[in-house]
Amino acid sequence: MRIAHMTESEYPLDFRFRGNEVLIKNYIANSPNEHFVLSGKNRFTETNRRLFSNHLGSIDEAIQQDAIIIHDFRRRNIRILAESDFKGPIVFYAHCLAELYPFAGNSKRNQNDARIVKELMSKKNFHIVAVSEAAKISLEPSFPGAQIDIVEGSADPELYYPTYGRTELVEAEKVIGFSGRPDNIKGVRTLLETMKRFAHRKDVGFYLTLSGSNQKRFDAVEYISQNMPDMVRQDRVKIGIDLAKLTTGDEEKDRMVRRELYTKAVGQDVFDHSTFVDFTYTPMQRLIDVYFHPANTEAYGLTILEAMMSGKPVVASNVGGIPEIVGENGRLVDLSERTRSAFKSREKDPEQRDVDRFYDALCEAIDNPEDPQKIAASVEDKTPEAAAQRLDRLLEQYSNQ
Repeated sequence: MRIAHMTESEYPLDFRFRGNEVLIKNYIANSPNEHFVLSGKNRFTETNRRLFSNHLGSIDEAIQQDAIIIHDFRRRNIRILAESDFKGPIVFYAHCLAELYPFAGNSKRNQNDARIVKELMSKKNFHIVAVSEAAKISLEPSFPGAQIDIVEGSADPELYYPTYGRTELVEAEKVIGFSGRPDNIKGVRTLLETMKRFAHRKDVGFYLTLSGSNQKRFDAVEYISQNMPDMVRQDRVKIGIDLAKLTTGDEEKDRMVRRELYTKAVGQDVFDHSTFVDFTYTPMQRLIDVYFHPANTEAYGLTILEAMMSGKPVVASNVGGIPEIVGENGRLVDLSERTRSAFKSREKDPEQRDVDRFYDALCEAIDNPEDPQKIAASVEDKTPEAAAQRLDRLLEQYSNQ
């Protein structure tokens, strides 16, 4: 079966990568089927080229394949598919909770988006797959009566596995890590406010690997500089960009892309700060002691899975699909409504009690180390091979309907 993956990455800088792109990479690498990836309006960034190598194509080619998997909702692509003669299964693979999709709101535009999707459902062999039970539940009101299957996210055990090494970049006995976009969806304000609480604990430091837009990354660095000067001066806070997920296995190509990205970064003053350490090809989750993920909304939590596969204890928000990964093998914190709604309102500051809860949970995780092998064993079945097999079975099933 020939499969087209439709994703969307039109960003000029390649310090931005998203969980869906990593999952597509994992799926392509571990499925016997043929694949290619449609990206944006055929504007392929180096991130796409690096992740997908020779698997790039166009929407015109997509409709010549046996199946299409939509990873991002884009009106243009949805309309083209609805009007095409494509007869195979079309799968909407939902990596986010419904609240982040344009068809889930009540505005006129949201309702029009919902109409477009329902039109596609009525005309085509259309199916919905969610990345978690939480994502499935959130989507059900938008697609009443539709069958929604689940294919969980996955992490590569060759990249993420228990190790006893730790970053020497941070001058502290224990290092707390965070990886992701520094925005309100990922709980950046809660992250920063909680970090401030550790000013007096000189045995604790932070290692952050930040993706996303330059401006948001700069805003986070500026806040740290202004509000945690002692921690910065003591080298207890370091920031990097983790490229481990984007490696191709081709050392010469990886060196070339690293050099190109470095040139871009220097040209935009990304490195012009005492907290910035460089790109890293070692997953940050293997270089820390505790992983911190204070997201305000999360359909799955790929970086959490990567941390647990690396044997690291997790402190995270009790939202979305996070509890499905963590189970009883981590510390989950319930968020107040004010903190929880920060990603969709102008209210950015978290409730102080939420910061207090995260601080207490992190101290408990630091001061009471857990068995890394036990943590890793709890997620050992969430591999790319398992996800690929599950999705392949569903595609075969959909093809016969």
